[in-house]
Amino acid sequence: RVGASETIAQAWLPEFLKAFSEQYPRVNVDLTVDISLNLRASLLERKLDLVFLMGPVSEFSVENIALPSFDLHWYRSAANEQIDLSKIPIISYSSKTRPYRELMSELSRRVGPKLRVYSSASLSASLKMIAAGIAVGPYPRALANDFLETGQIVEFDPGFRPQPLAFTASYLSEPRSFLVENSAEIARDVAMAWDQTHPK
Repeated sequence: RVGASETIAQAWLPEFLKAFSEQYPRVNVDLTVDISLNLRASLLERKLDLVFLMGPVSEFSVENIALPSFDLHWYRSAANEQIDLSKIPIISYSSKTRPYRELMSELSRRVGPKLRVYSSASLSASLKMIAAGIAVGPYPRALANDFLETGQIVEFDPGFRPQPLAFTASYLSEPRSFLVENSAEIARDVAMAWDQTHPK
């Protein structure tokens, strides 16, 4: 039972599942894609065996393996030339996530009371809203590539960049499962290989 945040699902998760099935051809995978907060809860409730989430999970019972981080870049619609953050909504991750809280804190300080923020757990929907000129926002390049290549969105610099997204492969250390431990190591190797071949 594997859980992954949408950032991972849209980046290297297919490669992980391919590598996993080659090593364990007889093991079934039950995949859940959700926000990190929910994945963490499901792991601690033993509803998931291995999660790829914004970590680490700071519980003594959880092992965390660091995965490559994702830099965040600001994107706007190709049609929106001039961007004033006090006049256009900013779209971000779900309001229950760390990137959202960090972004809100920084934007409140920089933009002030005119700040308007949309939050969405669907990263693909968020990028479609940016492409439509409804909002601007910071996302990993891995998610934005299709929109960039078709010229629907472009990168811009509002004067600051949020912290990179840090991810871990996390699992419960007891009872010990070599299948889960090996799967976490496969994920790390796949993620590192993917990271080296994709622009950040």
